[in-house]
Amino acid sequence: LASLSLPRNNLSGPVLPGLLAALPRLRSLDLSSNRLAAPVPAELFAHCRSIRALSLARNELSGYIPPAVTSCASLVSLNLSSNRLAGPIPDGLWSLPSLRSLDLSGNELSGSVPGGFPGSSSLRAVDLSRNLLAGEIPADVGEAALLKSLDVGHNLFTGGLPESLRRLSALRFLGVGGNALAGEVPSWIGEMWALERLDLSGNRFSGAIPDAIAKCKKMVEADLSRNALAGELPWWVFGLPLQRVSVAGNKLYGWVKVPADAALALRALDLSSNGFSGGIPPQITAFAGLQYLNMSSNSFARQLPAGIGGMRLLEVLDVSANRLDGGVPPEIGGAVALRELRLGRNSFTGHIPSQIGNCSSLVAL
Repeated sequence: LASLSLPRNNLSGPVLPGLLAALPRLRSLDLSSNRLAAPVPAELFAHCRSIRALSLARNELSGYIPPAVTSCASLVSLNLSSNRLAGPIPDGLWSLPSLRSLDLSGNELSGSVPGGFPGSSSLRAVDLSRNLLAGEIPADVGEAALLKSLDVGHNLFTGGLPESLRRLSALRFLGVGGNALAGEVPSWIGEMWALERLDLSGNRFSGAIPDAIAKCKKMVEADLSRNALAGELPWWVFGLPLQRVSVAGNKLYGWVKVPADAALALRALDLSSNGFSGGIPPQITAFAGLQYLNMSSNSFARQLPAGIGGMRLLEVLDVSANRLDGGVPPEIGGAVALRELRLGRNSFTGHIPSQIGNCSSLVAL
């Protein structure tokens, strides 16, 4: 038997310690999405010379990850996510010569993450998110030069982004959101040419958002929300072909400027809870594919641009808690996809235009 796949079968009880020993030619074992409980037995990894893919994800496993797992030299993929595993990440895990994908997310792992990423690492994807890991992100993580995805979000990491990350020229996703990282956002992020998704949200980053991020020409998602970032909104927010951007909950200020050669790819833009001022730029209405626009809790003034009525795909518009005045433009009824329209805590005058009745999907006003 070379492959055993039994996901979603309501299996319960412990993982049998001698399972791999009884199946010496087994290369792939998938017992995910069951009700397996108890600690992972160390004996499971005593005979793992052939196993290449092992998934025990989405069970009820507890206890520590057995250090014996580091003897499984043939492992290519290891998924222990969404269990109740605790304790440290075993030393030597990064040195497994064939390991390409490691997912330990959604557990209760704690302590610091061991270093020791070798330059010969085969790792492509590492997910340590949603644990209780602390200390600093290992300084040598950038030695794993083939990494395409690194997610350490929603832990207790402190310090800054390790400079070795700048060597990861193949990295497509960097997720460090929901930690306690601090310092300035490094401009060398712009050297990570392949980056498509960047999540720095929910940390303590300060200083300006670097213009150098504009060098990440493939970026489609950037979440820098809930930090202490200051300065003006960088031009690349509109200049790159980004689809989703959030800078909500920072200390950004100044006018929002949309360049004439904007990429117009945005689907979601969140500028809420900052100190932006001036008028809402009418050029924002040129983003015909925009589905979510949140500019609430700023100091935007003047009138709401009438061109919003031409945004046929817009589902959520929140401009509440600003200093907007004048009448609500009747053209807004042309935004027929609107589900949420939040205009409160401004200084609008006149009547609510009857044309809003054209927005038949509206559930919140």
